[in-house]
Amino acid sequence: MQGLLFVPQPVLDAWLEAGQADVTAEGLHLGEGRPLALAPAVRLLEMLEGADDAGLLGKVKSEASLRVLGGEPCGDSLLLGEVVYAVEPGFLVALPLPDGMGTAAAEVGLDVGRSPSRADFAPDAGLAQHPVGPTGRPGR
Repeated sequence: MQGLLFVPQPVLDAWLEAGQADVTAEGLHLGEGRPLALAPAVRLLEMLEGADDAGLLGKVKSEASLRVLGGEPCGDSLLLGEVVYAVEPGFLVALPLPDGMGTAAAEVGLDVGRSPSRADFAPDAGLAQHPVGPTGRPGR
């Protein structure tokens, strides 16, 4: 089974700088194993303006799924209509998990049976149609 892990941008940057990871067209490389599929995402941290009528606060969502909802990620914030959220930019990474653990990548449309392509990072990528719920904490 494949699960999803949110990796904040500063964590990924630290891995890259330390030589512990590499990102290529095939995905995220951690050691000698198969590349892991990844997609841009954000963790919605707090409300800056408006009310959380969409129920997104505290969740991790792919950028593509937020664009489908009408959201516009902009650095450390997300604009969704008249609402502004503070966000933590990062990536959703598909990784192998024992059966029954984590959110199945297939449930959110992340095809882990193939290498990611540039289309996976487009606003209308497959993740866009499948919102992602909360995931683990950064750096764990």
